[in-house]
Amino acid sequence: LSGVSGFTPLQGANNGSYDAFVAEMDTGSHKLVYATYLGGAETDTGQDITLDSDGSVVINGYSESADFLVALLKDVRPDLAPTLTTLGNLDHLILNNMSVDDLAQALSALGAATSLAQMKGETRSVLLSAIFARVGTLIDQELHAVQQSLGGSTDAVVVRLNPGGTGIAMATYLGGGDDDAGTGVVLGADGQPYVTGYTVTNTNIAGLSQATNFPS
Repeated sequence: LSGVSGFTPLQGANNGSYDAFVAEMDTGSHKLVYATYLGGAETDTGQDITLDSDGSVVINGYSESADFLVALLKDVRPDLAPTLTTLGNLDHLILNNMSVDDLAQALSALGAATSLAQMKGETRSVLLSAIFARVGTLIDQELHAVQQSLGGSTDAVVVRLNPGGTGIAMATYLGGGDDDAGTGVVLGADGQPYVTGYTVTNTNIAGLSQATNFPS
């Protein structure tokens, strides 16, 4: 990203075939105030955007990336980025080729409470489960996701950026077991986003156990 003076993008490069982006322009000075990519390893797009009264922005779109939220977690927690990159965005093929010691080291770097010595004595399956659980906890703490995992081949996504693009206040998937996409977003009087889009899913929306289909 060029043309942004004095601003470091949350995500400075395209992670996949297509990434969404957000940019604020100053039409008086003919410069970008800030700009950033938002995306994982596959196709991610922004379809609509709205501005809150505090200067934060909410975008709505869709993602085909199983690592979309992991990629955003790297953006807001750059200290974890090397470890998450080593884990291949939780790619099972990469994880299965890692030694027990390496898995324990990765889990320790992700901030697990258990001592490294104790983790090195665990089985591979225990460590793999603990890594997935720890990353899920971090996504919940840092991104406040309603739905942490890609539910189908394509899911809608909703992302709220802090004023000035300085961080990510919230990011989530929204979708069931097939194709779902977000195409519009507005904010209510309380600042909460209301999103719309389309779906071809006829199964439960991931994370909403009471739904009989999506939408219900």
